[in-house]
Amino acid sequence: MSAEHQVHRALQQVVSYWLVTGSDVAQGDLKMTEAELWHMMLLAADNTFSGMAGIASITFAYLAAAHFVGAKLSRFQAAVATVFYATAAGFWSFFTIVFYRRAIFFLRRLSENYGIESLAPNDAFLPIYATVLGLLIPACVYFMYQVRRNAK
Repeated sequence: MSAEHQVHRALQQVVSYWLVTGSDVAQGDLKMTEAELWHMMLLAADNTFSGMAGIASITFAYLAAAHFVGAKLSRFQAAVATVFYATAAGFWSFFTIVFYRRAIFFLRRLSENYGIESLAPNDAFLPIYATVLGLLIPACVYFMYQVRRNAK
């Protein structure tokens, strides 16, 4: 196997990890051991929880700002805060869902390859979680709007 082919194969594996497609990640020539799969699953779960904490922090900061100083902000200041919040929360939400899917992927590989059974959440919770995150941002923006409207 040439060095160029090895580099190409390594890049394919990196893309497979990122996109969670499953091609050659846990099967084939480079089958991952049980310990490696556990490690990858736990890293993805840790990233998911970190993302949830980030969303909670950003949301709390935005709601606190809306509650305490929302009525005193100019229209421009409120718009800038809202755009920053919506952008940051949107990115955190997206990547949290990506990491959640990645954790589920590795948990599935553990189950398929090594017979590990788990009570951990699976794909059934993903639509619910995505819906909650999708409704969170508009609800917070509406709260800011209500605070500003009722203060006048």
